[in-house]
Amino acid sequence: MSLFRRTPPPVPADVPEGFWCAEARALQRSVAEARRTSRAPGETRAELLLQDGAEGRVVVLWHNVIVGFVPAEHAPELRGQLAAARPASLSAVGHLLEHEGLWRIWVGPRWPGERPPRVPPDELGPPPDTILGIPWRT
Repeated sequence: MSLFRRTPPPVPADVPEGFWCAEARALQRSVAEARRTSRAPGETRAELLLQDGAEGRVVVLWHNVIVGFVPAEHAPELRGQLAAARPASLSAVGHLLEHEGLWRIWVGPRWPGERPPRVPPDELGPPPDTILGIPWRT
């Protein structure tokens, strides 16, 4: 047994129609942190990883930071692709852009037309403001 395991290269996900990552409002801090790592202003191309998450969710990572979740209607298909890709990761091309006042991640090919599609509602609210980790209530 080798002490140094080589991880297989990521397998590209089959995402024929793109979609918005869910929970952008709750994960704005994480998205902003990943965006800082990319050092690109404005709309940015993102190399994303998809992984299994808790409660049957599919998690979207960018620069090893959770930046969203796959919406429920796309999760079953991607869970099947995750199972088929093991032990490799599943990758997808995405785009980070500011949309309706929030930084959001679009997964897959660009949408048809000039305007992006409607954003599905988030299930999680924004995290509370904190000072040194202590919740701050106004």
